[in-house]
Amino acid sequence: MGSVLSHLAPFDIASLLDALIDSGISGNWVAAEVMYMYASNTPERLEDLRSQIRRLIANFNVTEIDDRQPGTLDAYAFVRIATWLIDHGSKDEDAALAAVHLSEQAISLCIDRSQNYVDSNIMEELLPEVLAHCGDVAWPVLSNGITKHRDRIWTFEHLFGSPYAEGKAVAGSIFMVEWDLLRAWAHQNPDFGPAFLMRIAPVFDAVSTPAKGSIRSWSRIVLHLLDEFGDRRDVLSALSNNMLTFCSWGSRVPLHQQYKDSLLGLVTHHRPSVAAWARRQLESQEQIIRSERSRDDEQKFGIF
Repeated sequence: MGSVLSHLAPFDIASLLDALIDSGISGNWVAAEVMYMYASNTPERLEDLRSQIRRLIANFNVTEIDDRQPGTLDAYAFVRIATWLIDHGSKDEDAALAAVHLSEQAISLCIDRSQNYVDSNIMEELLPEVLAHCGDVAWPVLSNGITKHRDRIWTFEHLFGSPYAEGKAVAGSIFMVEWDLLRAWAHQNPDFGPAFLMRIAPVFDAVSTPAKGSIRSWSRIVLHLLDEFGDRRDVLSALSNNMLTFCSWGSRVPLHQQYKDSLLGLVTHHRPSVAAWARRQLESQEQIIRSERSRDDEQKFGIF
């Protein structure tokens, strides 16, 4: 669509983009697609369309209901254009304003979910960019929103974490925030903050060794949370739940074996509560492994 206009200068299509944006929600999505296609091979053209990009992002509202929700290309185009602007960093006034607005939209998406909302994939793709390049202006908005709506804390878990990511080693967008800031926020909100972070934390980091190749070890985030908040029962319970939240196929024995191996390193933790939890978990994982091996044998012989 926009490529048909590629022979024109940015000034020549600015009025078309303004008219599309003025026409409402549907026009906003069309404008995103036209703009993306127009600048796909020459992204430097977007500099001359900043006014339209500002309006495009300012009009983005996750709660708006319309007959024409964004299609795949519309959403992709919007994400690419917003990313281009946000990647300029928070010292860029337009990028900072966009990051704040998108952070506000992320909170809105979580506190009052509706099937008529814009697809959450848009926010899931943009949040890592927002926090990586404009985290200093975005995190205050996001942290205040989470705190204000702590009664719906569960709604934030999917957007800010990656609970089902393969290998339990993928960090959600919230962990792009510096640890010192997350730590301070968790201490300010001890009744829900530490457990929330533990529920969505990546459980493992993959570590390569010459002798054993790639092995699993507790993620830096999990270890930080245990060091800071390991005396809290809700935090330990959150880790237990996090460990058991995964998608799998085939035998589950290797999945539970990796927990058993990692738990051995926590039985001497400096916090007695963590060490005691690790010992209990070891017993639990051993029982699960025995049960899963029995289940595997049954499947092998067609019993189950």
